[in-house]
Amino acid sequence: MSLVASEENYRPDIDALRAISVLAVIIYHAEIKIGNFYIFQGGFIGVDIFFVISGYLIASILNSKKISLPTFYERRARRIIPMLILIFFCFSILSWIYLLPIHLVDFANSMISAIFFISNLFFWAIGEQYGAQSSNYIPLLHTWSLGIEAQFYLFFPILLLFLIKYFKNYNKIVLVIFFILSIILSEYLSRRAPALNFYFFPSRFWEFLIGAFCFWISHEKNFNIKQYKNINYLLFFSIASIFVCFFLFNNTSRIPSFLTLLPIMGTMIIILFNDRKYILSNIFYNKQLVFVGKISYSLYLWHYPIFAFSKYSGFINDSHNIGIFTKKIFLIFIIFLLSVISYFLIENIFRDSRKISTKKFYFTIFFSTLILILFSTIVILKEGFKKRFPDIFHSDKIIKKNIFFISNQCMDKERKVCIFNKNAKNGSLVVIGDSHMQSMQNILTKFSVKNDFSLTYAISFGQKDFFFRENKIKNAESEILEKILKETIQLKKNIIIIGGRWSLWLKDAKNSDHKKNLIKDYINNLLESGNKIIIIHPIPEPGFDVLKKLNEYYKKNKNRPKYVFTIPFQDYLNKHKISNDFLNNFKDKNIVHVYPHKIFCNSLVPDHCVIHDDKHLFYDDDNHLSLFGIQMLSPDIFNAIQKLDSEK
Repeated sequence: MSLVASEENYRPDIDALRAISVLAVIIYHAEIKIGNFYIFQGGFIGVDIFFVISGYLIASILNSKKISLPTFYERRARRIIPMLILIFFCFSILSWIYLLPIHLVDFANSMISAIFFISNLFFWAIGEQYGAQSSNYIPLLHTWSLGIEAQFYLFFPILLLFLIKYFKNYNKIVLVIFFILSIILSEYLSRRAPALNFYFFPSRFWEFLIGAFCFWISHEKNFNIKQYKNINYLLFFSIASIFVCFFLFNNTSRIPSFLTLLPIMGTMIIILFNDRKYILSNIFYNKQLVFVGKISYSLYLWHYPIFAFSKYSGFINDSHNIGIFTKKIFLIFIIFLLSVISYFLIENIFRDSRKISTKKFYFTIFFSTLILILFSTIVILKEGFKKRFPDIFHSDKIIKKNIFFISNQCMDKERKVCIFNKNAKNGSLVVIGDSHMQSMQNILTKFSVKNDFSLTYAISFGQKDFFFRENKIKNAESEILEKILKETIQLKKNIIIIGGRWSLWLKDAKNSDHKKNLIKDYINNLLESGNKIIIIHPIPEPGFDVLKKLNEYYKKNKNRPKYVFTIPFQDYLNKHKISNDFLNNFKDKNIVHVYPHKIFCNSLVPDHCVIHDDKHLFYDDDNHLSLFGIQMLSPDIFNAIQKLDSEK
């Protein structure tokens, strides 16, 4: 992705391997589908392969007796920074044109973190989930991997010098210990703290070390590839293992972990045993593939922000028809074209100290970086220059962090269960569900404090809901969730609020009856334990990002009349008929139903559900209510709580 070995150690097959990896990453981010199946849904594994290649190449560079540490760092800077700065300048211009104030501030923050090569830590700190639908709109999210690479460049040479000086006879053994500790850490964190694990350099260090081990093994005096038989079978297994992972891994796979050993070992075998004389090796000496590998760094830097802005601008939407497929192919062509140009005009020129002297290089980098930091700082201080758009586009009521986070007490990077106002005397509220319920945390926390209720939040995101965990691998999150719920429910003084994307939970027709029975048993058990229940029915879902849709409308029409976009009420009824009919069967004096559609549908526009007016957005994205939307719904929830509480 970002390194080229010296000429004497150059291996075109490594470039071909890099090409396969970057193509997998591009296809993954392009979200190309055949029917209902995403091609290369595990294409993100290409980044892990990059890390192995980087480990190999860095070890080969450091093996040269001619290179000093300052020279090494200058070469890395020449290779990485000029292209990165070009990307920052190009997309800063586009961000000014397209991004709404809040998103422009996010862009500026991410750019500053990327400039200092800590964007991996930045995206973890803000809770950004790689691969989530919302992440497709973050132009610089892909710089997380550069942060990890840069941290490796900084740490590894210093570590080697230290080991050679103080552990001369045991330096390889110490590195093996580092490898073992790193891979065990990645396995542990993949279960306990998956977001931290994904972005954390120590969890990735073992992948780089695999590459370094490959170099040292291949340069051992007694290592002779000719002594190994059946190399063609080994190469076939390696290539197959990598491509199987491209197809079978997905966003829910625990990466990195022991699971990552499959593609990593495949990469290791290719690096160690690939040779022109073997039939399968011809793949890795294909000139076109090797050239793609040469421009892979440019490809990697260009592709993600181009896809992000194509979605943000509305050029690419969430449909998957032939027209969208053609647009994606066109974008990939543009990405390749820009990459070829930048490879010859930026990468090759800045890498050559005869064309750009050291003094001129550092001068250019310093002032370019200064300009970018100054731009980002001004954007942040000016809150994204709000006056570029009407008030509706920068209201605090649509900022997610004001909905989901309260001083990082709950729902932070890893925690999915938390308790507020624990020692309250008036009673106990327990909220169970998914992110739809999570978004109500702000209003319910304030309500619980004001009315002296304790509040337990037990959230399981996406479709990893509590009802159907019997079919899933137990993990730390589920165990903690179940333990706290069990302890809380046994108190028999709870008002339990249950809600979420019911239609998603019940959509599998084959298991629908089984799932319904699980929910019935769950709710009946709650009632038998002396609890009272509030069931929140499905929230009308726009199916498109309201903020971005209004942004597109505003740019074309320069006005913002009420109710430009609505949802036909009949569409809501059809989509949620199974869920609503099922939930309405729960009839008990200790159950109160809350119907969000009565707030948003047939109230402001006949036969339609509204998703905004001329001053406020009722939704934060394509399905979650904004803080204002939640405030519209909250009186019904509060009334339900007070009704059940009065019947104690």
